[in-house]
Amino acid sequence: MTDLVRRAYIFAKEKHKNQFMKCNPNRPFFDHCINVYNHLMRNIPSDYKNIEILGATALLHDVIEDTDASYEDLQGLFGKEVADNVMALTKDKSLPRHLQIGESIQRLYSSSRDARLVKLADRYINLLDIPPLWSEQKCLDYIKDSKLISDSLGENSKRLKTLLDEKIENYREMVDDIFDERAL
Repeated sequence: MTDLVRRAYIFAKEKHKNQFMKCNPNRPFFDHCINVYNHLMRNIPSDYKNIEILGATALLHDVIEDTDASYEDLQGLFGKEVADNVMALTKDKSLPRHLQIGESIQRLYSSSRDARLVKLADRYINLLDIPPLWSEQKCLDYIKDSKLISDSLGENSKRLKTLLDEKIENYREMVDDIFDERAL
């Protein structure tokens, strides 16, 4: 682990310390950041040139969106490239929810490949579980948004796209199973 990645780990862990997973309120939210990081490190070619920036971005990808950390904080601590990546991964919550995914993808198109790879990995990890309070419609919308992410950003990594597409299909099956059972 490089110094930049180690510092990103410590910062993200501290910023997310009082947050918990939607799917499992007993698990710290920071586990999500670690899972995104690990998924990327396992599935990026070993000769990938920007591994340090990619790793720091993965660990920090939710800190602007979900904590009191600012772009300026990240730029001062981790440099402009990491801060720009995290900003590109931060939803614009001032937009109506149905417009956020399209705007997010447009922003990612004009950002670095690292940010796009983190988005593919983040969505993969988000599809591991279904939040218990989600409706069937919310799950179906999430599948649709996930497919849009895969189709729009998948050219950045054939491996991450393939894994995401498989996970989308698995998630679709989980949704069918859960909501078929509830109907009984």
